[in-house]
Amino acid sequence: MGSRGLGTLCFLLLAWLAPSSLVAQAVLNGRVVADSSERPLALAEIIVEELGLVARTVENGRFRLGPIPLGRYTLRVRRIGFQSAVAGLRVEGADSVEVEFSMVAIVPELEPLLVEAKARPSRWTEIAERHRSGHSTVVSFTELRQLEYLRLPELLRRYRIPVPDRPAPIIKSAALPNGCPRIFLDGALISDLTQIPLAWLGAVEIYRRPLWAPIQYQMGASRCPIILLWTRDT
Repeated sequence: MGSRGLGTLCFLLLAWLAPSSLVAQAVLNGRVVADSSERPLALAEIIVEELGLVARTVENGRFRLGPIPLGRYTLRVRRIGFQSAVAGLRVEGADSVEVEFSMVAIVPELEPLLVEAKARPSRWTEIAERHRSGHSTVVSFTELRQLEYLRLPELLRRYRIPVPDRPAPIIKSAALPNGCPRIFLDGALISDLTQIPLAWLGAVEIYRRPLWAPIQYQMGASRCPIILLWTRDT
């Protein structure tokens, strides 16, 4: 769509086909570019908040998000260094919709500031320290590179975590309670694993008992295993 001032933009996407059934679903395809230069933006996130669906743009700025069932949703587009945007998404039929988002860069104006602090441990140091406790299974960067030919659901099944090949907000399994496992990408809860290539990941943490996971990822008395996915640039 290429409009300016995306930070205040609220638009309506319509997926039109004669609705043949209540299970019709749509797919959102598109591209994210920088407003000033129209250069493609990689690693921008496109999120359907009510469904927990997340897509990330690749190097050419393109993404694919779906399938999205009939209904009304909140669509959020964000990337570090750019103004985020919230839009309304209405899916009324099965179709493939092509869109383009033009993001406005944030130019911070900060006064000079002197900060003296100890360096915070890196994400990879924290993962290694948690692994040394013996409570997690970690798939390392080296292992992920050797297994890049697999899809993410296939990788998790290798570690005895039953997950479906298709996105589903609730995973039903004889081995796990409903709604399991709980999967986070860089700290954000997700349900669609099909949008995440192994090439994006730098590490995977598997906590078979949720009480062993970092406290911010636990939820009440849930018995769901917790999976933490970390992208390479985290």
